[in-house]
Amino acid sequence: MADEPEVAEAAVVPAVPALDMDALGKVIGEQVQKGMATALAQPRVVEEPAAPAPEEDAFESVVNPVIDKRVGRALAQSQFAAQAAADRADFYTVSDTDELAERIEYKDEVEKRFTVLARAGHAMPREDILKHLRGEKLDEFATKRAARRKTREDAARDLVDVEGGPRPRGNQQDFTTERAYTLSSEDKLSKVLEDKMF
Repeated sequence: MADEPEVAEAAVVPAVPALDMDALGKVIGEQVQKGMATALAQPRVVEEPAAPAPEEDAFESVVNPVIDKRVGRALAQSQFAAQAAADRADFYTVSDTDELAERIEYKDEVEKRFTVLARAGHAMPREDILKHLRGEKLDEFATKRAARRKTREDAARDLVDVEGGPRPRGNQQDFTTERAYTLSSEDKLSKVLEDKMF
């Protein structure tokens, strides 16, 4: 019987004792009594009532709503105008040349959308409006940005000659090394600088 597996004996589960409801009620009652005694033994904290709100004068209760109706609207409009002006100044003064070029190029569209939203009571920063516009016209923005970058690189390339030095500007385009030797004579230099003092 060496080949037969050993069978483990079944675990014996002890019987659950019957629940004595009277004893349980007595234990819970004692615990409640102890808790109540502890709570009553602690000193009571008496909260002072809050000070009553000052009563409005009968005149103020009649006049304030009228004043708020007339002045409140004008105040809100002036605050909005100040915020809109600050937003406009922040929007059109950025140091990144590409970003500034985009903002100026799409200025009319951004301002039109800002005005429509403001009239509807949902004004938002111009920066967010431009981001939304970029999302709508992503290909157009990317193409124009690439064109501006290429133009800037071409302009920088035109300012540098093959050897890396600056190219001459203006009427000096026909400048040659032979001409440099003819111009360096002392009498020509003296003639050019005769009335100049250093």
